[in-house]
Amino acid sequence: MLTPEPRTAAPPRQVIPYPTGLTRIVLRTPLLLQRAGLGWLLNLFHVTILTTQGRKSGLPRHTPIEYRMHGTKVYMVSGWGEQPNWVQNLKAHPKVALQTGNRSYGATAHIVDDTGEILRTLFLFRKRAPAIYDALIARITEAEEVSAHSLPDLANQLTVVRLDLEPEGPALPVLQADLRWVLPVVLTTGAALAVIGRVRRS
Repeated sequence: MLTPEPRTAAPPRQVIPYPTGLTRIVLRTPLLLQRAGLGWLLNLFHVTILTTQGRKSGLPRHTPIEYRMHGTKVYMVSGWGEQPNWVQNLKAHPKVALQTGNRSYGATAHIVDDTGEILRTLFLFRKRAPAIYDALIARITEAEEVSAHSLPDLANQLTVVRLDLEPEGPALPVLQADLRWVLPVVLTTGAALAVIGRVRRS
């Protein structure tokens, strides 16, 4: 078995363009689902809402991101190294909050610099769908091919964040559900079904 070397290499240049414009809007769609009280749906896809404190504004910043849990530790992988605002924010202010389903937690964030821990995180992500995650890792690291055997050689090129959950609740304000949409949707759906019923009877 290969033993990973200590983390020394810097992340490579971007292969996947940093999201802007419409792509950025689409990637932030989970925030709307969380606001709609559908956080449980996001949790089915291992997506959490991470709340960081803006390093310049000091205001709470909410970011949807895929995660994996191992005990009381939550792991995330940045596809763009340390460039994203959420990574820069937690480097400046490590106290963060996260929402999984309809539950919220406080946590302390750390950039993982231990290659062995990074490697374990990658195996957690690729466990359920290795082909998909191997392709993503290949895009991020510029590797021609990724497999369980080649991961130790690539671990140093990835930015992994660990959140250590804390017993007390989140210190930062989390994204609150706004259920004012429920009644209009129910009424509209009921009216539409009533119209369809009349049309069929006639």
